[in-house]
Amino acid sequence: MPKLRTAPGGVEKTHLKVAGASAVTPAAEKRVIIVNRVGSVQTNLVMGNIAIDRRSPDYVPLVVMNQVFGRSAARRACSIICAEDKGYTYGAYSGLSAGEYAGPWEAAAKSVPK
Repeated sequence: MPKLRTAPGGVEKTHLKVAGASAVTPAAEKRVIIVNRVGSVQTNLVMGNIAIDRRSPDYVPLVVMNQVFGRSAARRACSIICAEDKGYTYGAYSGLSAGEYAGPWEAAAKSVPK
């Protein structure tokens, strides 16, 4: 502990103020982006948008919805289209990132090569 107290040596304390991130807003219009990968045997579908931050009153309901829809082992998204049942995909997932600033919600699925 004594070495830890003296290790910083001549480092001076500053009064640096950390600026917060600028506000982000969800995309207002729908966009479709297609990337043609010649020779690829698989299709990846991804959709998403900016969601909420952790202070939102919708935080808990969205976490629960995301868990049911696309995060748990019994996720609804996969039970509808996964390979075991329909053979459309190996997996369908979703993710929610809600921290100090609004983060994304996204859902994705990869097709089964035929």
